[in-house]
Amino acid sequence: MTLAMRELDRRVIKPVGETYSVFTVSIGGEKLAIPVPFVRTIFSLSVITPVPRSRPSILGLINLRGHILTAIDLSQRLGLRLDQDKSYALAVAIQNKGEDYAFVIDEASEVLMLTPVTRITIPHGANHIRNEFIKEFHCLDHAIISVLEIPAILDFSAS
Repeated sequence: MTLAMRELDRRVIKPVGETYSVFTVSIGGEKLAIPVPFVRTIFSLSVITPVPRSRPSILGLINLRGHILTAIDLSQRLGLRLDQDKSYALAVAIQNKGEDYAFVIDEASEVLMLTPVTRITIPHGANHIRNEFIKEFHCLDHAIISVLEIPAILDFSAS
């Protein structure tokens, strides 16, 4: 299978009738969803050890119960805002391909079940988050929720 075919296969819309769970978070008022299989835990931040010469979205390293996680400022990575005076208080532990990360967020919300009925299409360019970071969009209670494409967010080779 070629790389292009794997990329297409990864982004294929789910079949009609299939539902899946997401964990919702907020960043700067934007409601985002992380597919539940990636989420390990939610925790309060205490100490972040900076990593010299790291990318701007990499805040540093966190020790979470003896496991070292790379702390990522999700708002910076998604291009939502560049708040230099931000205080970091909350994070979501994520695991992808056996590696542990911590997405620093503003607020943790709830677990939702998404269905094909709530899926919507948004015209290209209508959203301010880079397209490769969004898996799909859903409309729930008159709010649009962006479901994040976790492997793309964690792929720093292209950015």
